[in-house]
Amino acid sequence: MTPSPYCYSIQDAGLRALLLDLGSQSTLTSYYALSQKTDAGACELIALNLNASAQIVSRSMITELDRRIQRPPAGQKYDGIRPLKRESQLALWICLGTLCRIGELLQAEWKYIDLENHTWFIPSGNVKGSRRKKQDHHVFLSPVALHFFQDLKTLTGHGQWCFPNKQKDGHVDVKVVSKQVGDRQARFKNRKALSRRRHDDTLVLADGQNGDWTPHDLRRTGATLMQALGVSLDVIDRCQIMYWPAPG
Repeated sequence: MTPSPYCYSIQDAGLRALLLDLGSQSTLTSYYALSQKTDAGACELIALNLNASAQIVSRSMITELDRRIQRPPAGQKYDGIRPLKRESQLALWICLGTLCRIGELLQAEWKYIDLENHTWFIPSGNVKGSRRKKQDHHVFLSPVALHFFQDLKTLTGHGQWCFPNKQKDGHVDVKVVSKQVGDRQARFKNRKALSRRRHDDTLVLADGQNGDWTPHDLRRTGATLMQALGVSLDVIDRCQIMYWPAPG
């Protein structure tokens, strides 16, 4: 499905990213129909209601996240609570630095990462979208993203996969980092502690005032931060590896 031109008329990068991400959901069809007969302000509220859990991680929350994933909160040093494993930490920072989808990143192979030329090739098979519209993508790595890939290389660069599973015969499950982040925001989960899974609040940001967050929220966060720096929306769209051609 090609998105309504209305999506490209929105001037808020974070909301624009949300609408385009909704392209794989059936709710988008209803949204497009409403966008043809509803004013822009109402449409934006409709879009947010379609994905009420989506949020933008603020700069202060990013700073807090950096602090939290590197060391346990005060008073919990000896309580068995430890930060995310280093590979998962790097996955979060690469997502923020490239605006990629977490699932695409976790399927990455080292043969597709060119550290010398600062590029990452994503084959169409790893790209989200309908089969007919999926295309290969080339991601140009900023110095920050390159730094995190170089760090990751020291951990997993001896094998095929950037994020190998325990058996080293494939990549990790594409939902593993999202589960790790969710398990560390237990106050938002209406469930009992799961066996062999973390169940704490070590990754709750801003004291939970904005609800829980997911790795996918970092795509919208990156788009918003780029817009704040004066980057054009067309460039931001390209950086998010969009899968639909812009109208015209």
